[in-house]
Amino acid sequence: MKTDAFDFDLPKELIAQEPAIPRDSARLLHVDEDLADLAVRDLPNLVNPGDVLVVNNTKVIPARLRGRRGEASIEITLHKRNGDETWCAFARPAKRLRDGDMIAFSENFSATVIEKRDGGEILVGFSGQEVFSGLAANGFMPLPPYIARKEGSRETDRQDYQTVYAATAGAVAAPTAGLHFTDTLLSKIRNAGVDVVELTLHVGAGTFLPVKVEDTDEHKMHSEWGQLDETAVQRIMEARQAGGKVMACGTTALRLLESAAPAVGELAPFKGDTDIFITPGYKFRIVDRLMTNFHLPCSTLFMLVSAFSGLGPNEVCLRPCRPIGISLLFLWRRLFAGEKRTIMTANGTSFELIATDGAARRGRLSTAHGDINTPAFMPVGTAGTVKAMMPEDVAATGAEIILGNTYHLMLAANRRTGRHARWIASFYELAQTNPHGFRWVSGVLALQTPLDQRTGCHLPVPY
Repeated sequence: MKTDAFDFDLPKELIAQEPAIPRDSARLLHVDEDLADLAVRDLPNLVNPGDVLVVNNTKVIPARLRGRRGEASIEITLHKRNGDETWCAFARPAKRLRDGDMIAFSENFSATVIEKRDGGEILVGFSGQEVFSGLAANGFMPLPPYIARKEGSRETDRQDYQTVYAATAGAVAAPTAGLHFTDTLLSKIRNAGVDVVELTLHVGAGTFLPVKVEDTDEHKMHSEWGQLDETAVQRIMEARQAGGKVMACGTTALRLLESAAPAVGELAPFKGDTDIFITPGYKFRIVDRLMTNFHLPCSTLFMLVSAFSGLGPNEVCLRPCRPIGISLLFLWRRLFAGEKRTIMTANGTSFELIATDGAARRGRLSTAHGDINTPAFMPVGTAGTVKAMMPEDVAATGAEIILGNTYHLMLAANRRTGRHARWIASFYELAQTNPHGFRWVSGVLALQTPLDQRTGCHLPVPY
């Protein structure tokens, strides 16, 4: 798949910079037949007796270190511990380092660069203090790059950026879905008849990195170490065989469970590295439900959630629609999962299905800003005629939002290509003059050829 299918505008002001207090007061969007605007503390009402909740008990270490190589200031962030007690790390600025350089963090704690690698990565070995003692004394919690503070790290980060069940030290990023749990909430979940099972996946700093290649098939995942023991496997399988659902708390728990599942419905003990990369089209083997945070554009985590939401490998991942306040990714799934006539969303927004034409849908989206006529197209070349529209066709519908899928051959258009194709340029003009102030989510257009064939084109325009 093309990486830009997972790109969207994420305004910085919509990214929380402080944790919710109390933790379980954080908002929870429940996606089922309908969307429901809840809080994490409502989770006991969403599970059933016999279900199993799988959490990642990894413990975040203060893996960010600031030191000096001679007169040069160097910052490194550890991201993976190796079996020979060396560590993989990202250095900044890496260009100042050479093999054999020593970085001093204090009088009795330093690291030697064993190997300089691509992408700012280095392999280091520590000396002076025992590693974890040295990190505790000199390190900082490796907060995600989207947490921007002028004052830098705080002492409270060591508690806030840690789950209440963290036990096994080694992660350099928190399994963030688990940050919303409290001891009281976990007790209520257990009292609801749900078994809470722990596994370990030491989350690496690579989880922060966006996918920079044009095609997801070319992306190389950083491996992470994890363990799922025999007892945990037995408890999960007993619950599943009795009809219970397996709910993964976070993408990290899901990734290790899927790594440990050799086939659908099967699970085995696991200990070692995993670099599983889940994108739309992946067939999930063991996980039935997922609790997860919202994720960054073009991230492997957003791709995983897109896959779990039911998108196929040739389907468009719709961007979150900020003015309406709902995720059209989930609305898309509800539209094509069945013939449900009305969909109520988290904030009172609703979608009414007015008409269908094969795989195509047409309806009305009602919001606090007014009603929006919304044709929704699903062009599938193998299942029927590809639905396609020219700019004048789009204008004639009076639609303000197009929900669209693409044919298996996609043309990622931009302003430069638009200068060479008037029909694309016309569509940009139409999108920019939207009278209701809504931004376009996704568009599907077709170029008429002499043979009357049509090519689906995904236009990732600003919306």
